[in-house]
Amino acid sequence: MKYKITGQISITACNTCMIPVDLARTSEYVEYQIEMYRTDKYPWEIGALNKYNGKFSYSVGEQVGIIGLIVADPRYTNSPTFKNMIDDKFLQNYINNQRRQPR
Repeated sequence: MKYKITGQISITACNTCMIPVDLARTSEYVEYQIEMYRTDKYPWEIGALNKYNGKFSYSVGEQVGIIGLIVADPRYTNSPTFKNMIDDKFLQNYINNQRRQPR
């Protein structure tokens, strides 16, 4: 099922463990960003995972597919879980990389 992006909500900086980082209060290394969007399927909000650059990756009006549930790092018990993430090349590369990591 495709979802049409109707609004850009927020960008959250995250470190390598997918823990949100407050850029104004820390010098901690920022690796990724979680972008949040509104869609035409009310009340759906969806996210995207990308390398940090502080900019939205998708424009209003774009059609995207999603993956319902992603564990950020399956090696750790308390790893964040993301719901309704945009299924794109970056996310697939991230998932494949996590599977190749030693446990």
